[in-house]
Formats: sequence, C-alpha cells, structure tokens
Amino acid sequence: MPRYTTRLAFLSALALISLAGCASTATASVTPTATAATTPQPTATSTLAPAPTPTNVPAGWSVLDTPHFSIAYPQGWTPNTYPQQDGSILYSITYPQHPPVDVLAQEHMPNGASSYCAPPSGFQKVVLAGAPMSYGLVGEEGGFKRSWFFVNAQDTAFALDADDTQSAAAVQAQDNAILATFRPDSATPWPC
Repeated sequence: MPRYTTRLAFLSALALISLAGCASTATASVTPTATAATTPQPTATSTLAPAPTPTNVPAGWSVLDTPHFSIAYPQGWTPNTYPQQDGSILYSITYPQHPPVDVLAQEHMPNGASSYCAPPSGFQKVVLAGAPMSYGLVGEEGGFKRSWFFVNAQDTAFALDADDTQSAAAVQAQDNAILATFRPDSATPWPC
C-alpha cells in the first residue's frame, strides 16, 4: 500500500515505532452510555485496560473496539486492520468512493512522548475527541492529509489521519464526526 509509506516515514521521523502484543479487533453496535474516567500515572509497564466505548455514537453506527482505542463509524463503512513491518497496527475505516479514516496505534513508542510534547514545525496543539493532540497537514503521494498525534499516559502513541484535504466540506464533516468518537484506552496525556 504505497499511500502509507509517507505516513510511516513521517511517524518514523517523530520516533521509531514498535508495537507489540495487539489482539484482533471486533465490531459491535452500541447504545451510548456514560463511561467513568480514569487517570492512570505513567509507568514503565502498565496493565492494558479495555478502551472505553464512545459515548457519542450516532444511531445506526458501529464501534471498532481494539486493544488500545475504540472509534465509531457509519453504517456501510468497513474497518480493516493492517499490521505494519515496524510493529505498529494501522486501522483503516473505508467506504466506497470516500477517502479512508485511519488510526495508527503503537505501544511504547521510542521518543514518541518527546515528539508529542514538542510537535514538529507546522504542527499545533489542538483538542480532538476530548484529548489534547498535535495537529498538522502531512504531505504524501497526491497531496496532503489532516493528521493528529497523541501519546497517552500509558505510553501508547496514536496517529489519526483523514485523507480528505481535497474533498468536499461534507466529506470532511463526515470524517470529523468519525474522529470525534475516538476513545483511547487512557485519555490522560503523557505528562510533558
């Protein structure tokens, strides 16, 4: 998949990626419910808790539930999992004739926290889905994509991408609605 080459090169520039021990993914339809927030402290090793279910899931949507995060997507969309050579896992949610929405997750990313705390040039601090993230446009074959980067207190790094910079406003709004449901296993950011 050539379109992931630039993203992986970008993330490698942020830090070397090494994800280990992820389980397979599952999907389920859910009814929105409140989820208790936890505030784990950063540790060298931590017990993996299930990612909380998004509470803002529109009717008819399904939830992609992974070991490190959950995210909701509309009916007709398909989640795909692509293990990467560097050990990270790319989750791509696709719909025919629509650019994908991607989440790349990895545990214990070397230098990931420093890249998160001091974003590269052109990136800014924003809040997405209630989590403080670095945001910027990332160039790749054929143009740019919107990209968010987050490292949580459990030292899991996430790159969220929407390949929609050249798409209509309605397409970007749909992608924003999907990304707004993102819930990491710990929403507590890495302490900078």
